[in-house]
Amino acid sequence: MVRLRPFRAGDEVHVAAWGKDPEVVRHYFGRRTLAEVEGPLVELRAAGGRIVRAFESAEGELLGWVELRNIAWRSGAAELRICIGRRDRWGMGYGTAAVRAILAEAAARRLRHVHLRVALWNQRAIASYRKCGFRAQAVLRAGRRRAEGMEDLMLMTVDLASQAFVTQSVV
Repeated sequence: MVRLRPFRAGDEVHVAAWGKDPEVVRHYFGRRTLAEVEGPLVELRAAGGRIVRAFESAEGELLGWVELRNIAWRSGAAELRICIGRRDRWGMGYGTAAVRAILAEAAARRLRHVHLRVALWNQRAIASYRKCGFRAQAVLRAGRRRAEGMEDLMLMTVDLASQAFVTQSVV
């Protein structure tokens, strides 16, 4: 359903447009968009403590990005973040497919545990993460500051050693 790939020249235009959509920004974890934080997206590589991938539909339409960050190679742990920039594609299974694909890549790189933080109000995302094998571990009260005030988060984890992640979506 999706293919993961490195960012390409021209992707910055789409990412910048998504960063101007308040609803996309509200769902994406963070106050700034990937483009504001990172600079040229084509320079993002699988190196050090981070793996970042764009993801596209089978037809080649750029839909968003997914990343593993704060990778601790010795312990085999990482944090997952995802942004589906195309709001008109929300609720169609693309996010679930992208998470499964990046988890397959994580397992192939011998990572063992992946965690994420998600807003408690984002029940659609929580359901998607559960489909991918994530389980709730804790509620982080006032876990994130937003313009509207403090927001509660759910900490979720998946043990990759106990899951079978197979995909042909990774480029």
